[in-house]
This record gives sequence, structure tokens and C-alpha cells, in this order.
Amino acid sequence: MGSRFKLGVITGAAVAAFALAAAQPARAAFVNGGFELFPDFTGYAVTRNTPIQASNFTPAPEGAQQALISNNTAPIPGQFGASQDIAGLDAFFNLSAGSLEAQGVKSGSGFKQTFTASAGDSIQFKYDFATNEGANQDFGFFTLQGPSGLLPAVQQNLAQASDATHSTDPLEGINSLFNAQTGYKTETGVQSFILNITTDGTYTLAFGVANVGDTINTSGLLVDDITGVTGNPQVPLPSTAFMGFALLSGLGYMQIARRRRSVAL
Repeated sequence: MGSRFKLGVITGAAVAAFALAAAQPARAAFVNGGFELFPDFTGYAVTRNTPIQASNFTPAPEGAQQALISNNTAPIPGQFGASQDIAGLDAFFNLSAGSLEAQGVKSGSGFKQTFTASAGDSIQFKYDFATNEGANQDFGFFTLQGPSGLLPAVQQNLAQASDATHSTDPLEGINSLFNAQTGYKTETGVQSFILNITTDGTYTLAFGVANVGDTINTSGLLVDDITGVTGNPQVPLPSTAFMGFALLSGLGYMQIARRRRSVAL
């Protein structure tokens, strides 16, 4: 009797768990968003200067590792220098020919991942832009292509050299490469981007960093905690704290949010 009762409870719990799982829509299928897997860039295609950094470089907002993209044409801190083939970078980021050239880009690096998502899903991530640039406006950016291979991708700049208003910490590894950064922000000011998906399909999200005007000074973009979320999160935002725009040919709506409080993404 007791064994049958236990079996019935276990079976009932398993059925309930299965039903609950079946009722939940799949998350946007983004892989290794925290860069904790081995190899480090499992799930991504990369181009040029794209090393992984631990929390002693600068504290990672999630886990122990984060991705760093550098526009340094020397193999520092990565294994390869940034690419100076700007037409090739246009193609890598799924941009129209001449897009980065028109922005004065002289070198760059990046990584990308293709994933599937459903209407109502979202992708969230955190970033930190760091630089040694003075006169030119080097910038970090992302591109989103989709759904299902729709070209060209939409480019959105995240930060430029003048946005890096915080000195890097001499006790952290980042200080050996960059003298200023935006930072991942503080507990009361985490920068979180939310990309809302309104059309089912296959998407490609890419992150890049560009050297503008010359290749003398170096900038980098740190990215971490890229998370696929089911359903658009309800984000209370002041009217001046976000920007939304319709993506061409049914790509949908992308909402960019600068949060004023820390949010688990």
C-alpha cells in the first residue's frame, strides 16, 4: 500500500511537472550568454580580437567570465589583432556594404550568434565600454538580423568614447589596457538592454567595437549576461529613458532600456 502510494505521488508529480513544462513556451534559444562554457565562445562565431576576461579584469555582472571585444590591431589582449578589412566586417555583422566605412571605421572585432525566438520573447544583456581614445569617437554596438535571415541587420550603437566618464580601477586588469570606462554601472544603475521579439523566426545578434578615424588608440566592449526570456518583461521606464523603433520588413520592435535599479536578467 505504502509503495503504491509513493509511486502514485511520484507519478502524479512527474505528470504535473511535465504538464507545467509543456505549458511554458520555450525561451529564446540563446546559448552560453555568460561565456562560462568551454570552449569560451561555444555557440558563437567570432572575428579577430575577442578574448575572454575573468572578474579580476573588471567584475563580471554574471558568473566568473565575460567577453571582451577590442579594436586594437595588435594581438593585445587577444590572440589576433582587430580586422582592418572593413568590407569584411560589414559582411560579418550582416550590414549593407559600405555601412561601417560610412561611419569612419578603420578597424574592429566582434562575435555573433544565431538563435530562434518566438513573438513575445526577449533578449537581454549587459555591457561596459572602455577606451583610451581622445579625439575620435570609437564606439561599441550591436546588430540584429532577422527574422529568418532578413537583410540588412539593424545597427544600434551602445556607447562611444565620450560616454566613458569613469576612470578604470588601478587594482583591476582593465586599467592596463584602458584608462576610462562606462562601467557595468552600480547596484542602483545597471545598464540593461532589452530586445523584444514580435515575430517568430531565426535571428542573429552580433556585438562589435569600432576604431574611428585611425587605429592609434584602443577601445573595447565588454559583454555579459546575454539572456533569452520568455515573454516581454514589464519594465517601468520614464519617457526619456528608452528608445524604440520599428525594424524593417516585419522584424518587429526593439526596446532599449536604461534601468535605474539592478534587475536579474
